[in-house]
Amino acid sequence: MPSSEKNFDKTLVKMGHCFGCHHDSCQIAFHIKDDKIVRVTQPWHSPIRSAPIVEGCPKARSFVEWNRHPDRLNFPLKRVGGRGENKWEKLSWDQALDEIANRLRQIKEESGPEYLTCIDGFSSEQWASQRFFHLFGSPNCEATMSRICKGDLRNIHFALLGRVALYGPPSERCNCLVAWGSAHSVSGTIMWAGEKRIKDLGGKLIVIDPRQTTEAKIADIWLQLRPGTDGAIAMGWLNIIINEELYDKEFVKNWTIGFPELKERVKKYTPKVVSEITSVPIDHIIESARMYAIIKPASINWGTKVSHIGPNATKVEQARCILRAITGNIDVDGGDRFQEPPPQLLSHQELDLAELLSEEQAKKALGWEYMKLKAWPGFKLINKALESAGKKRMPSWANFGALQAAIFDAIVTGKPYRPRAILLPGANPLILMAQTQKVYEALKCVEFSVGMDVWMTPSMLMCDYVLPGAYWLESPSIGWVERCEYILGGDRILPKKVEGVYDRADFYDFWRGLGIRLGQELYWPWKTTEENLEFRLKKLGVTWDEWRKQPWMIPPGVKDRTYLKDGRFPTPSGKVEIKSSILEQLGLDPLPDYQEPPESPVSTQELFKEYSLILITGARIRPFLHSQFRQISSTRRMHPDPLMEINPETAKESDLKDGDWVWIETKRGRAKQRCRIFEGIKPGVVHAEYGWWFPETKDPTTLFGAFECNINMVTSQEWDHLDKTCGNWYLNAMLCKIYKAQEPAAYYGKDLSASLVDDIPGEEGNGR
Repeated sequence: MPSSEKNFDKTLVKMGHCFGCHHDSCQIAFHIKDDKIVRVTQPWHSPIRSAPIVEGCPKARSFVEWNRHPDRLNFPLKRVGGRGENKWEKLSWDQALDEIANRLRQIKEESGPEYLTCIDGFSSEQWASQRFFHLFGSPNCEATMSRICKGDLRNIHFALLGRVALYGPPSERCNCLVAWGSAHSVSGTIMWAGEKRIKDLGGKLIVIDPRQTTEAKIADIWLQLRPGTDGAIAMGWLNIIINEELYDKEFVKNWTIGFPELKERVKKYTPKVVSEITSVPIDHIIESARMYAIIKPASINWGTKVSHIGPNATKVEQARCILRAITGNIDVDGGDRFQEPPPQLLSHQELDLAELLSEEQAKKALGWEYMKLKAWPGFKLINKALESAGKKRMPSWANFGALQAAIFDAIVTGKPYRPRAILLPGANPLILMAQTQKVYEALKCVEFSVGMDVWMTPSMLMCDYVLPGAYWLESPSIGWVERCEYILGGDRILPKKVEGVYDRADFYDFWRGLGIRLGQELYWPWKTTEENLEFRLKKLGVTWDEWRKQPWMIPPGVKDRTYLKDGRFPTPSGKVEIKSSILEQLGLDPLPDYQEPPESPVSTQELFKEYSLILITGARIRPFLHSQFRQISSTRRMHPDPLMEINPETAKESDLKDGDWVWIETKRGRAKQRCRIFEGIKPGVVHAEYGWWFPETKDPTTLFGAFECNINMVTSQEWDHLDKTCGNWYLNAMLCKIYKAQEPAAYYGKDLSASLVDDIPGEEGNGR
């Protein structure tokens, strides 16, 4: 296979992978000159489908602007003013890590290890944060978005199936695809290319979404449901499939337990009842259920939106998991195959050292009582079943830790104890967590805080120390794509340090640096990220030098129906547990069900009198990823303002026109966004974008505008709004009202050409 480096047009060209969509990993050719990216193009060779999309992707093209951007964090900083004042003293890495480690040692000795907490963000080696915390003795490290981004899915799949049956880059053998709560046309180029390919080959597409996405426009059936009623759709499908005997009778008989109890549970969810709950026509509900059950193989893809509906979140995924199983679409090509790390690659769970955290300390995890499946009790039961089946245990980063809402609540209230320190590596909770006000209060009053990021974000402004992180093109990595078709990764495309210009570090460097200062030397034998990656590649018989020149590998093909070879599923019963014994042992309902959202025209009728619209939030914005890319001139000019969408009918009732600035208000607060009238959204529903802050203001007194347009000012992490199985917070299907703002957003009217740095000059034809 050709080398990953070539010389074209007097530039060094390196092959790398883009994490601009986070889960998709398109391969890109980066043209390097004088340690700067001057151009990005599609690769000249790649095993990854859809690579030609790269040159049309705004995020991929924007990497020309990242490395030497003047707003990048370049050196370690120590706060010398008040929190949020943006006054800093520059330090060396050794001095910064020495001071941070000394403070953490003091807190541990005086109060205990659990008084250190962490919200871990988009670091590429999350096993390292878990390793550090397990060695330190604290159970209070949590991946930033794991509650609402695959965390609930992973845990309920492990409980029911013993593995994760996850729809990854779609197989061309898929004949019926269900896009449920996802819009990969915006959020993932590889996924979207695969979905279009299925349609081109004559496959069917069912879309379940309150908004008319690009997918909905080409769907065979679009179920435009009332927001938050996904669980009723799932239970209705189960009712139809069971009553019409469209399920796989042989699989259900031989490989499941709990089917009779499920059959009884779904009786009340007739098409008529489900239609009344969801406002979807009866014939659409029946036709879509039959289409999914009859046209095989079929796949329900992964979309995060059903994880954002609070108390209903895990129950919806439980029902979808059962739908996959009883229709015979589990572990087949074109259906939903099991997701497991390739055995040739040393996995995160083999590195995180969760076994070194005692159960006594695990029980001190904040908020575990509110999420028993995605906490130490569920972790323990699931791993017992996996061990009995000879499987690797779960990775702790996605399935074990503290509840973020509980971390912030404990810092403010002191109940059950008051954490004294918080680490924020790659995390921006002020923008991305529900109920921004609570997060702000916690970051304002916590005794000690340390952040590490690529940019000075609103959350970093609240820290005592801020460390400059290397982003993915400055840090080497190894990963794997969820259908296990290939292992990917790559070398450093750009250096993490240029003498006198910047001195950034890998997230691995940060955790190892703290670890060796706190007595963990024996557990961090790899001096660099590259040494660790070479260790992880050992089973493959590949050296790091060989890998970085060929940054992908296709392992042996994945087989269909692996449970036939194993003779069992890795669950307590050895079968698919439609009625989950693990949930039952945790004191939770072992079967799926539907309940009304915490706020709705049905469940809170008095509140509905004042807040008479339904709010949904958080659809992806093509040029951005969560709160990232706001500093980049090319992406911001594509999408300069935060937008809220309403139907023309709703706009007329509220006397709003396209382009008006609008307040969106719930009983928790309000946020200001710009009106976009959109016929593809249901009357009475409002959609608001998320992730908005304004680095171009250069004004730290407002935390770069973190409070005005940030829709998480109105969302909820209140205890009675959380999912009781996995702890998901409440971002969608809540009640709101809207009204015209007297003034535009404070930042509005600023000249983006002056306030955002222009494109960094490159060679002619730099891929734009």
